[in-house]
Amino acid sequence: MKKLFMFTLICLGLASCGKDASVWPTAQAKAESVDPATSEEFTYEFSGRRCTTGMQSAKTFGEICEVLTDDQLNAGCAQDKREELFYSAQCPGSFI
Repeated sequence: MKKLFMFTLICLGLASCGKDASVWPTAQAKAESVDPATSEEFTYEFSGRRCTTGMQSAKTFGEICEVLTDDQLNAGCAQDKREELFYSAQCPGSFI
C-alpha cells in the first residue's frame, strides 16, 4: 500500500512539472472582429415601348420582390422584364 501511495505521489509530481502544466490540454480562442452591417437599397427601372416603371426602390429584398409584382406601382409597364427579374433574383413565391 505504501508503494502505491509513493507511486501516486511521484506521478502527480511529474504531471505538475513545467510552466502552466495541465493534465488536460487547453486551447486558446482568438477573438475576431466583424465590421458592422451596412444597409443596402434595391432599385430598378424598366422602360417599354411607350412606358416606364419609373425608378423603384426598397430597403429589403422581400420588399423589392413585392414591388416587382405590383402592376399599378409599375404603371403596368415592362411586365415581362419585371417577371424575368423576379425569377432570376429567386424572389419567394410566384410573380402573379
